Amino acid sequence: MNHIQILKRSWNILWSYRALWVFGIILAITMGGYQSNATRNYNYGSSGDRPFRITPPAEMQPELDRFGRWIAGLTHVSLNNWIAIGISVLCLILILIVISRIANYVSRVALIRMVASYEDSGEKATWRQGLRFGWSRAAWRLFLIDLSIFLPIALAFFLVIACVALPFLAASDPIHNPPVPAIVAAVGVTFIMIFAAIILFIALSIIMNFIQRTCVLEDVGVFDSIRLGWGMVKDNFIDVLLMWLIIIGVRIAYLVAMIPVVFLLLGIGGLLGGGLGLLMYFLISGSSTLSAIITAVVVGLALFLLIFVPPLVFLGGLRETFISTDWTLTYRALSGPPQPDLEAPPQLEDNPQEA
Repeated sequence: MNHIQILKRSWNILWSYRALWVFGIILAITMGGYQSNATRNYNYGSSGDRPFRITPPAEMQPELDRFGRWIAGLTHVSLNNWIAIGISVLCLILILIVISRIANYVSRVALIRMVASYEDSGEKATWRQGLRFGWSRAAWRLFLIDLSIFLPIALAFFLVIACVALPFLAASDPIHNPPVPAIVAAVGVTFIMIFAAIILFIALSIIMNFIQRTCVLEDVGVFDSIRLGWGMVKDNFIDVLLMWLIIIGVRIAYLVAMIPVVFLLLGIGGLLGGGLGLLMYFLISGSSTLSAIITAVVVGLALFLLIFVPPLVFLGGLRETFISTDWTLTYRALSGPPQPDLEAPPQLEDNPQEA
């Protein structure tokens, strides 16, 4: 397999087949995870026992008092109303998650089928045709494949964690007097689990590309896709591993190239957003100082996000389109018939002389 030729072809398809960008951008949006940042509490004081306090200006005190009374009024809302609000927010989050996952699977199928169809016929599909490609049983099967693979893995990890924690729970005083063997076992199992998780993540990041394309392009069921995709990786391990390493290099190069872009967007967004926020503050600060601050922050932050987020999402969509195209071409190169050697001299057939 000619890896460089596949990369060049993927690059040409990326820039000549712009309907793919739509689904690549959707992938970039729906693939992001949530990251939690640890919060810390600090106490500042001049003598060590007096906390540092910020005294607001005198003209803001009446507005802060009104804001405090409004916050206090929220505590008088009935418990049933809070429960209804919580349930509504939870339902909204679940709906957004479901829509996000549907869009993700439909976009994956659309990218795979659009590239394969373009390679077969030479005709480019529109984004509407791509949506019809993606809205199919293959998208549902991709969900079932993920469920069949990742759910047992998650259950196995939770089972191991429960087994490690069991000695602590069985101890008479697990907090002040934990059993030493249990501590040693917990530390050892933790390192083993971290190492196993890394190896498993690497393996799945390779195999899943072929399982998904087997399901989409060969139109086979869930377990047949898993079996055939794993078989293709096993039979062509060196080629697949080399392509995976190349794509890792592409991702690293993308991250390096994005560093100046991020700083540039931060600078432009900070200047324009901060400038607009200050302008809004000076325009309405005469009537209400607190309202002016809140309005300035909201307007400035909105403009900053409008400048900062869309370019990053667009560039992330191009990255996902290129990588998906590259894996689709790799799958086709490994699953198709052997390519003839273009550098070999043609074989001449003997033409018998007619009597």
